[in-house]
Amino acid sequence: ARRAGKVSPMAALRDAGTPADGRSGWIRAGIGLVLTAVGGAALWVTTQADKATEGSMYLALGVLLTLIG
Repeated sequence: ARRAGKVSPMAALRDAGTPADGRSGWIRAGIGLVLTAVGGAALWVTTQADKATEGSMYLALGVLLTLIG
């Protein structure tokens, strides 16, 4: 706690101590894009549904995946 108290707030916000793994950033971005695309596709299927029960299922899935993505 004493050592942490000596670090200025601006120095604590820097990324100096964190490992820079560029690959994990690309993987997370790819997964996010896939989830967003699948969520968008589910929302599009919602507009094409004939019954409200089918549409509500796709709507819930699309909103959830889009928000997570």
